[in-house]
Amino acid sequence: MNTERSNISSRIRSRLGPRIFNFPPEQFASPEWRYEHCRKLVGWTQSDDGTAHYAPFCPILYHEYAGHQDINTIFLHQALLDIFLVIIRGPGALDRTRNVKKGGRATMDAIWGLTEITPGAIATSAILARFALSKDMALQRQGATTKIDYEADFHTYLRYLTVAHEERKRSVLTIFQKWNAYFFPQVAEDTATIKAPVESINSAFAALEGDGRVKRR
Repeated sequence: MNTERSNISSRIRSRLGPRIFNFPPEQFASPEWRYEHCRKLVGWTQSDDGTAHYAPFCPILYHEYAGHQDINTIFLHQALLDIFLVIIRGPGALDRTRNVKKGGRATMDAIWGLTEITPGAIATSAILARFALSKDMALQRQGATTKIDYEADFHTYLRYLTVAHEERKRSVLTIFQKWNAYFFPQVAEDTATIKAPVESINSAFAALEGDGRVKRR
């Protein structure tokens, strides 16, 4: 599993990162360049006392980030969709102008038996996007250079998506609807199921409290 994770993360960064994120390949290959130009995208922020850290809910997660957390655009950045597209349909899917239709040979979603989007798929795509843009050389539980806690952030995303879906939060139901419409259009809008554990992490869920509920049909 660790080898597979390493292969996927390395392939996304080295072979496909410049296309997914629209950066020059030569510059993107440099860890120093990524730190200089991409660190804020993956959550780098500096406190008033000069200390820096990486926030888990960062610009690369949002569609058209507007400078603040937005529950209506989180996990909808095109790069996240492209990363999952590459994982389940192969690099050639990007060559087909990001057409998500399956080709002639078996794709990973068919091999794995995927029929709808799961919280883990979205959370994994978010982590891979952050790693690809970071200065870290290898995807580990904690980044050797950035000290990003990738494992903890993965579980934070997983809990956000799982708990909010179970509570029928409108914004999160929309996230799943949009991802399913992109990859699995045969899935009905209101029938997606969630099969993922709820981890015990307490952060970044205040915005959901004001989100409207959708009544069950």
